[in-house]
Amino acid sequence: MKHVARKRFGQHFLADRSIIQAIVGAIAPRDGDRLVEIGPGQAALTDALLERIPHLTAIELDRDLAAWLRRRYGPERLTLIEQDALRVDFAAIGGGDAGKGNGVGNVGGAGVGAVAGADAGAMLRLVGNLPYNISSPLLVHLVPFRDRVIDQHFMLQKEVVDRIVAGPGEAAYGRLGVLLQNYYDCDALFDVPPEAFDPPPKVMSAVIRMLPLREDAHVRASDANMVASEGGGKAGGSGGDGNADAGGRAGDTDAEKGGDGGVGDARRAPPFPILESLLAQAFAQRRKMLRKTLIPWLDARGVDASMLTPTDRAEDVPVDVYRRLAWAVERARA
Repeated sequence: MKHVARKRFGQHFLADRSIIQAIVGAIAPRDGDRLVEIGPGQAALTDALLERIPHLTAIELDRDLAAWLRRRYGPERLTLIEQDALRVDFAAIGGGDAGKGNGVGNVGGAGVGAVAGADAGAMLRLVGNLPYNISSPLLVHLVPFRDRVIDQHFMLQKEVVDRIVAGPGEAAYGRLGVLLQNYYDCDALFDVPPEAFDPPPKVMSAVIRMLPLREDAHVRASDANMVASEGGGKAGGSGGDGNADAGGRAGDTDAEKGGDGGVGDARRAPPFPILESLLAQAFAQRRKMLRKTLIPWLDARGVDASMLTPTDRAEDVPVDVYRRLAWAVERARA
């Protein structure tokens, strides 16, 4: 297909066959998987996946590419959702057989609602060469839907992957990595050079595997309900105080499960909107000591900040400490 990449969509099409096969090998698709590809573009990865499985669902915003994909595949092979991935309700995607042979395989402008059927809520495997201009907000948007996801394999800018997997004290450690590590086991798989794409980007890329952590199902349901009630608009937002107010309570048994900032809290993924607010405050002025940033914010909410070292900075605090603090904020709001 002759298609001019559009900068406003952040399009860089994967073209290297060896890289494509390496990604497919990492995904290891099997018949029966509900695969959802975000941004199939010119179908380089789509073709390789459909060599392994009979059907997948794809989300494509570019109208020209969507029309070409509809011509290339029939509904028996591809369910196409022509929509912005940042607006997709992934909990409503049935995947797999939902669009087969019944005339709804190519959804077009109708969006994800048209593919929700008997298989709605099936466990999904998410894949894609994500557009660089939406990769971070899209990853945040996906968090509340993690209870519907088996795994995620994405191509991202290497800089973004480095931020996601970084640990405390590393230069790349920051708000995005702490947020995602609270909900996923993240593993950087391999780097991809610019020449693997058409047109080539100016930066290195990398492939990441993200496995949702499986505890705290009641908290994940609360997160998804929060996104549904707000139309999903705040899932990728600024993480300000308003998000914490929108989240509601995760349940009445938090104290029984973890105590006041105890070990149990360090093992449970925290309520999503509260963690967003906490991290926004912590990393807003990341070079300042915590005694000037996060500790006063916690004090104002009646939260004991004694687990923090006042002279540390946000980048020095481990993921599990942020998790415990988020649960402490949740209890203080009750």
